[in-house]
Amino acid sequence: MLCLPLIGVTGQKQEPQHSRIRQKINTHKIAFITERLQLTENEAEKFWPVYREYEEERKALKGDMVFKGGKEEFTEEDAEKMLDNMVTMKSREVDLQKKYNKKFKSVLSAKKVVKLYKAEKEFKSKMVDYIREKPRRRNR
Repeated sequence: MLCLPLIGVTGQKQEPQHSRIRQKINTHKIAFITERLQLTENEAEKFWPVYREYEEERKALKGDMVFKGGKEEFTEEDAEKMLDNMVTMKSREVDLQKKYNKKFKSVLSAKKVVKLYKAEKEFKSKMVDYIREKPRRRNR
């Protein structure tokens, strides 16, 4: 019985830490993209609200894309549904990209929009490398 309150406290402490880590990553991402795009103050003021909106829509879409199968064995009918769902989700991704290409180009040059997508990939790659290296840094 005494352990039950500790479980709640432990869960509460982990959530804010997770939130702080996510916020720290987001801060680094903003700085990284701002530097890579060489945004002026005026561009940044117009760009970041659009980008945050894009991130929210992309996050919602990715939430819908989560593979719901999860089981080793599934029927041919299940596989057909999964394949149809994959195509639908890819189509929605393309539609989102088209929508935000227009919005981004309303506040940035096409060249900077291309740099944005490159910067996002580069940042993601750097984060993956950082995570892979983390266990090695602890062992030093």
